[in-house]
Amino acid sequence: MLALMVIAVINALPVEYVVDCSALRRGREVEVGYRYECLDGSALTNRLATDDHGDALADWLMSELKDRGWRFERVADGVFVIRGSKTSPIKSVTFKGDAWVPVVTKRLATGPLPMPPKK
Repeated sequence: MLALMVIAVINALPVEYVVDCSALRRGREVEVGYRYECLDGSALTNRLATDDHGDALADWLMSELKDRGWRFERVADGVFVIRGSKTSPIKSVTFKGDAWVPVVTKRLATGPLPMPPKK
C-alpha cells in the first residue's frame, strides 16, 4: 500500500524536460520530428530537416516555443529546458529522427509553475 502511495505522489510532482542538441555536428543532414504535450492536452508537433549544428537546432526549437508562448529556458549551448505551455505543465517530450535525435531527460521541475488563467 505504501508503495502505491509513493508512486502516486511521484507521478503528481511537476516535471520538466531537458533537451540536449549539443551532440549534433554541422554537415550531417538529419530529419527530426517532435511532439511536446502538456497536462491539459495542448500539444506542439512539427518536423524539420537540418544540416546545421546542435546549437542552431536548439535555437530554432526554442524560437518556435517562444512564438507559441510556451515556457522554456536555455541552460547551455544547444541545451534547453521545456516547462510547459502558458497554462499547463509539460507532460511529455518525444523526438523521432532518421539518424539522430536529441537526448531528452525528465527531471523534477525547478522553475516556476504556470498559474491557471484568471477568470
